[in-house]
Amino acid sequence: MKILLDNSCSTIFKRQQEYPEIDFGQFRTPLTQYASGSYHYILDNGAYSEFKEDTYKSMVQKAKHDLFCDYIVLPDVVGDATATFHQFRHWKNWLGLSSHMCAFVLQDGVHDDVFPAWDEFDCLFIGGSTEFKMSSLAYQIAQAAILEGKHVHVGRVNTPDRIVRWFDNCHSIDGSGISRFDHMLKDAVQAITECTRFRQTKLSQFV
Repeated sequence: MKILLDNSCSTIFKRQQEYPEIDFGQFRTPLTQYASGSYHYILDNGAYSEFKEDTYKSMVQKAKHDLFCDYIVLPDVVGDATATFHQFRHWKNWLGLSSHMCAFVLQDGVHDDVFPAWDEFDCLFIGGSTEFKMSSLAYQIAQAAILEGKHVHVGRVNTPDRIVRWFDNCHSIDGSGISRFDHMLKDAVQAITECTRFRQTKLSQFV
């Protein structure tokens, strides 16, 4: 499980030195606007807090040609899968993004008619309300995405219980708390370390 931090590259480097056992990356947003540097990143749209459209557009145009940008999160509507689906289609076309760079945000109320085809995006971003994020439906769709070879990222993961829940069912996480507060990052690192050890212990039983 990779931790993406909404921090400067210099801060992420310090975190990497502090926790060498953890894989870190960058989580860039129109709200903080940290510059790209030496870490691969996901560019978020910032819609959960405040969608700054002009800033987002500007960052996307640069990120499209940035080798460190893995995925660009298309604008979504928090808690509304139908509106998010239409936003995804509109913005993907308007921005001229290829599918391999697109991240689609999973939201409350999702069903087949408001879920894009698998070949329309390469990253599934687990968003939505806390209740939805921790639901069996979100978990099942994430499992399906992994089987389809998609990258699964979970947003707003700041506590050990969410890390334990998602540890074997996603590739990366982010959270404003673990980006801002030392004690929250320390707890997150400890949770990932313990989950990794537990998994390795289980695997060793079959060796």
